[in-house]
Amino acid sequence: MDTTLYSEVNRLERGDFLFFHCVQLSQHERDVQRYFFGCYFPRWRGFYLEEVRDMPGPLGYKVQRHFPAYPFDVYLKDNGEHFLTDDFQEGSIFTLGASQNQRDGESKRYKVVHCDDSRLRTRTGTTLADIGNDITTKLNQTHRVPGEVINLLREIRDAYVVYAGNGIPEIGIKAMGRHFRHVSEDGKRWMSLENIGKLVRDSRAFSTTLSFEDTQKTNSTISNNARSIHEAFPQNEEGCIDYDLFMDYVRGPMSQKRKDAVWEIFRKLDFDGDGYLNILDIQARYNAQQHPVVAVERLFSADKLLKGFLTVWDENKQYGLIPYAEFIDYYNGVSAVIADDYIFFDILRNQWKVMRDWGGTLGTRRGKSEVSTM
Repeated sequence: MDTTLYSEVNRLERGDFLFFHCVQLSQHERDVQRYFFGCYFPRWRGFYLEEVRDMPGPLGYKVQRHFPAYPFDVYLKDNGEHFLTDDFQEGSIFTLGASQNQRDGESKRYKVVHCDDSRLRTRTGTTLADIGNDITTKLNQTHRVPGEVINLLREIRDAYVVYAGNGIPEIGIKAMGRHFRHVSEDGKRWMSLENIGKLVRDSRAFSTTLSFEDTQKTNSTISNNARSIHEAFPQNEEGCIDYDLFMDYVRGPMSQKRKDAVWEIFRKLDFDGDGYLNILDIQARYNAQQHPVVAVERLFSADKLLKGFLTVWDENKQYGLIPYAEFIDYYNGVSAVIADDYIFFDILRNQWKVMRDWGGTLGTRRGKSEVSTM
């Protein structure tokens, strides 16, 4: 269990969290002195909140004591969306339901007065993993994309990691495929110029202010960038480009051996063979009990960690159904930051109960098999 999504070697660390302090805002001008400490974990989109009170101590001195207010969980905002890192920046205001240590059942508003992101590794970008900059040396193809387009793709990719992925590379990479889940009869996913424009727009890399002039400029920039990307790749008869080839330039190619392992997991989870996973099947077969933060560190309970993992899926709100395209997009992102095959396969084995007894590539060990990079 020492090679997981949190080991130092693959740079998806356990130590990725944000501390924040907040005060409770009261409409009735009561409890204005109530002060809280919280800790947010972006990978699980969950946090906890503790109230800090001055209590009588020895010799009449006051001492600070912490009281649980909201245990670690995946809470939702008023609009039904998950909390993200930006929701806990200084000056932000958020609303939560009744806490454990209040008598009334009313929702409460909190204002963040202090934010410590020194341990927040993903969001700050200081240790964001390299996810495929040197593309041309990894692809066995004669086609080459111009350097300025590569830079544009890197800018879009990094924006998706920050905004859509909440700083988590694999979630940001998966979000880039949101408009391209449909698989055509030839087994490929194709990108039209219109959908490339949606990809560029949703990255939020080129948004400015909401003024009319800036909005026009932004729309023009998005259109020009989409056209540059579209013209940089080979097109089929309908003027569409191959999504998989496009993503090879964004996050580096994924080896066939890794694709086969991910397909094996999906096939075992897809009991009726319709090409979709039910969110309940993921819930039943994700190995949360053996995860290091549960079994070793006891940081979260298994049910809370599982709840955080489930927030990654069903991004298109398809009633709890996850297509293979979305599943492989997620692991393409995981693969992009892990160069060692053994670590990648060990992650799969540790994550999914259906892979415990499977041999093949997952059963090999370093020194007994040929280990390739992405």
